Amino acid sequence: MTFDESVTLETANTDDGRAFTGGLGLPTSGVWTRLLTGRLDSEHAPREVASQGTPTLEDLRSLFQGDPMSARDQPRAG
Repeated sequence: MTFDESVTLETANTDDGRAFTGGLGLPTSGVWTRLLTGRLDSEHAPREVASQGTPTLEDLRSLFQGDPMSARDQPRAG
């Protein structure tokens, strides 16, 4: 991930053999913040948002929706 005048997420290879083939370009750090907080929906995303490969922008959007940690703290019904 590169923070400059814009935020860029670049392809990375991990030591465990998984390869990520995607790239994500966001025009500002504010757009990155909106993605991380689950508020970067398709209707309000700037035109400059660019995504290719895996994970897709939709994959990232679903990853950051809601608070995944809150479900662990809730008792299960049943």
